[in-house]
Amino acid sequence: MSDSPPSPQLRTQPVKKALSIAVSYSDRPGIDDWYKIKHAHKDSDLIVDLLKKTFGYPPENITIMKDDGQCCPPTRNNIAMHHLVSNTMPGDHLVFHISGHWSLRKRTQRNSATEGQEENGIEELFWPCDVAIEHHDAVGKYILNDQIKDILVNGVPPGVNLVIISDCCHFGTIADLPHCHPDREKRTKALRIKEKERSKLVESPATESDEEESTERERAWRCSNGTRQGIPNVVCWSSCMSPQAAYNPNNAAGVFIQLLVEAICENVEQTHQELLHTVTERIEQIANVMSNCASVLNLPKPYLSALYSQTESLAISKIFGEK
Repeated sequence: MSDSPPSPQLRTQPVKKALSIAVSYSDRPGIDDWYKIKHAHKDSDLIVDLLKKTFGYPPENITIMKDDGQCCPPTRNNIAMHHLVSNTMPGDHLVFHISGHWSLRKRTQRNSATEGQEENGIEELFWPCDVAIEHHDAVGKYILNDQIKDILVNGVPPGVNLVIISDCCHFGTIADLPHCHPDREKRTKALRIKEKERSKLVESPATESDEEESTERERAWRCSNGTRQGIPNVVCWSSCMSPQAAYNPNNAAGVFIQLLVEAICENVEQTHQELLHTVTERIEQIANVMSNCASVLNLPKPYLSALYSQTESLAISKIFGEK
């Protein structure tokens, strides 16, 4: 992973840039089938196609990294996130997509500048295609979520639009964004009854105190980053929260990315909250068909977080960029 951004180049017009990383681990010799993610490369294809056809991202501004023997392999040193955020200016639209393995571990060095600083004592690790694995754990050549946050979230100036998308396990809090937006739409009567019966297993809707706490986290972010006025418009879409595994029935397809792309293509002017509800509802429908209503209550749900408190009411096209 590169440690320094490329030299900036002068320009006057906003741009659209994207970095898509997809790791299937299929070509690693001797690796267990459990590690292989069959749908990872398809996830990247769907995202890249969406950006080019729906939002008009120039192909030359989209960097694709896959372990397919054709694209640039997503090794730890090759994943150049600095290139995505370098030379950015207000009005730019950036997209960072990542599909691969994430894992959790206890924080190992509390005061290190490069190790995780999670309040819960847990740090998230992304597995590049050359990750060192031992006893089902990443033991070397991984990338910490704090490193990704420092480069992507803390590395863009106010006014830049950044979308982070992932269909990975344990990904929900990668960017530690202060505002978490639940699906506020009303569910069906039958499902609401089930939720009431098993309320301890269901996340409760955001309350006024939740909103006050998230606003305080936004103020803290501004102060810690020396930005008391404007902030970048950062949105993070993930298939589940940090402690959860992504929902992929029969390990056959990246359900979240597929449904997210389909819903965006249907209406780019819908709000983030509307999109969240649509994708959540469709995942529940798939789970209902494959199992029963009770299991839906424990289903990993899509997770939307943002740096700006009003993001959920903004149109999708405002962040991705109108074509």
